[in-house]
Amino acid sequence: MTLPSVSPASLAESPDRFGLDRDLEFPGSGLDDPESHLVRAAMFQHQIALLIRSSVRNRKGGRLSLRQLAVPLRWTPSKLSRVLNGRVWLSVAEAFRLTMVVRAPLSKVAQKIEGFPLDEAERAELVLQYLRAETRRWEENLENVLARPNA
Repeated sequence: MTLPSVSPASLAESPDRFGLDRDLEFPGSGLDDPESHLVRAAMFQHQIALLIRSSVRNRKGGRLSLRQLAVPLRWTPSKLSRVLNGRVWLSVAEAFRLTMVVRAPLSKVAQKIEGFPLDEAERAELVLQYLRAETRRWEENLENVLARPNA
């Protein structure tokens, strides 16, 4: 899949407020706009960033740093920062993993975006995409383990 040349934040009215401002506007989010799928994807990522930041801030046992949150994702803190600030796109599988790490339900995000909640077929497709990505990851891990010489 080829990623668009624009960043999610660039589709927001105030790109520097991406992932920070609950009231951030996204012009061109009308469902009849041919580019509305990009805008809705940016809105989705913005809502995920808000959810992640809120979950990290309000976590029992204290706040998590970007470094601590990046470790279970196998990301660098820099990548996590770019995702939360809307500088790079977030895949569906990454969105699932990110919300699972902070134990935040992804369904909360979809309900806040115009054009969501998804219909049954779209929900099923999202789940399938995630399961395919996770299956590939597990297969790669298994191949790596099996390729190791016995010690």
